[in-house]
Amino acid sequence: MNESAKETILTLLAGAKGPVSGEELCRRLGVTRAAVWKVIDQLRREGWAVEARPRSGYRLEHPGRVLTEGLIAPLLNTRQLGRNLIVLEQVDSTNRYLKEHASALPDGTAVIARCQTAGRGRMQREFYSPAGEGLYLSVLLRPRLEAGRAALFTVAAAVAVAQALEAWGVCPQIKWVNDLLLGERKICGILTEAAVEMESGRLEYLIVGIGVDLWGRREDLPEPLRQVAGSCLSEAGVEVDGPRFAAGLLARLEALTGEPFEQQPLLEQYRQRLCVLGQRARLISPGREEEVTILDLDDDAALIVRDGAGRIKTVNAGEVSLRPNRRKEDER
Repeated sequence: MNESAKETILTLLAGAKGPVSGEELCRRLGVTRAAVWKVIDQLRREGWAVEARPRSGYRLEHPGRVLTEGLIAPLLNTRQLGRNLIVLEQVDSTNRYLKEHASALPDGTAVIARCQTAGRGRMQREFYSPAGEGLYLSVLLRPRLEAGRAALFTVAAAVAVAQALEAWGVCPQIKWVNDLLLGERKICGILTEAAVEMESGRLEYLIVGIGVDLWGRREDLPEPLRQVAGSCLSEAGVEVDGPRFAAGLLARLEALTGEPFEQQPLLEQYRQRLCVLGQRARLISPGREEEVTILDLDDDAALIVRDGAGRIKTVNAGEVSLRPNRRKEDER
């Protein structure tokens, strides 16, 4: 039994309002009951909770956590983004997949994976992305913009995720430049990568990778992440429907990045959700940390900060931490 049969059964079980009989599954797949049972057994070994009810059929626990093309595609309300939709059971990185295949894929291609084995965040960090806990999505864009404005697509992605979650009653804040928080816990990371035409300095393409933890439990996180990461379920008690959330996110991202690209309304949406303005923070870049006060955001989404010597400067790279410097506290 191949992967398409497994996806078909998952889609049928997730889309059903009640149990689906073994007879119906056999009919839809054109296979025997033994073959259906083999797929059900495989799904269980992969972590899906499939209940078998005598004289009733099969029922899937947490159907809203199933992300298949058959469930997402009918919900899409976009002109282009996600219309070429690729859903993978497992991949090393959705961003890397798009980079490897960019030349052969149309603008607006979206790749979703149930699991990433080598997900990446900013500053070459690993992005924890196990099966069944979140949405791991990358989109391929070919905007007509100068390379220097690529950072605005990270801004757009952050706003789109926030808007999509707000539709479910989950109201995150954005921590410059690419993290979404519920309380003090990170629930989403974004990684934007670009290819640039050297002669013109224009973008050849952009890949925007988004990882949102929807259903993870704190106790299942690796120890280093247990103190800082969370999910919509653990922090807000909300069971987000994955296919509807994915479709809503793609629609909002298309609205924010389509032509004409409206920079100022986007930045205002971003600024409204930004949790760092007016805050004392640590500004972290490779090999350097400094304490700053964050004053404002400029028109390129860079931070305007005041450093410890009272100098005002613009920061367009690095990372902001609002957490205390534990090492310095320990030295006191």
